[in-house]
Amino acid sequence: LGRADLIRLAAGAAGGLLVTVFTGWFAALPIIPLLVWGLPKLLAAPATTRIDQLEALEEWTRRLASLIQTGQHLTETLIASLRSCPPQIHAPVELLVARLQAGQRPDRALYSFADDIDDETSDLIAAALIRGSTETGESLGRILNDLADMVSHEVYMRRQVHTAQQQPRSEIRLIAIIAIALMAPLLLLPYGAFYRSPLGQLVLIALTGLFAAMLWWMRVIATPTPIPRFLTRPGKVGGTR
Repeated sequence: LGRADLIRLAAGAAGGLLVTVFTGWFAALPIIPLLVWGLPKLLAAPATTRIDQLEALEEWTRRLASLIQTGQHLTETLIASLRSCPPQIHAPVELLVARLQAGQRPDRALYSFADDIDDETSDLIAAALIRGSTETGESLGRILNDLADMVSHEVYMRRQVHTAQQQPRSEIRLIAIIAIALMAPLLLLPYGAFYRSPLGQLVLIALTGLFAAMLWWMRVIATPTPIPRFLTRPGKVGGTR
């Protein structure tokens, strides 16, 4: 849990405790923290950080191709690329350069670079660079340019998918808003007298949990499954690390 999660949980717990003390509704103790902490996470649109990172990877790969085609050694090219590296991948490239400057073999440093980005598309770039020591500058530059074109297409497709998924996410938010707007007043009206009894509050807790599970399930089916990575260190089977 991050700092924001802990703050929301603390605020929800405090609110649930106050409601329980003043109304006697012990169901508020688990329900209010769940709503305050969980709803923003379930209803928020996924960040495009991964897509932005791949777009930066495409730009970085094209710059590498240009530098390599001028005849620079691969290690020197990777180190020099840090100066013009896009900010979205500056941290992993900085770690890559630090490993190279510390004397680590380029192939091992590139395996770690692929792990830092942790995406199957970055595995393609890292695999091409790992083989770079056996390729001429011109051929490796051409390969990197082709890979950059492929990454550009991948970025376009992922943005299209992200846009298409906005509709089901909007529907999830609408369902949650309608359900809460209808249920909250109902609990205070005569029709909701059962939910004010001890047994009714237990039922209310169970229904709220089921409602949260439904929202979580709808979010899961609206989220694409990441493509498994393929780059495996020599001597290791069944994983990338």
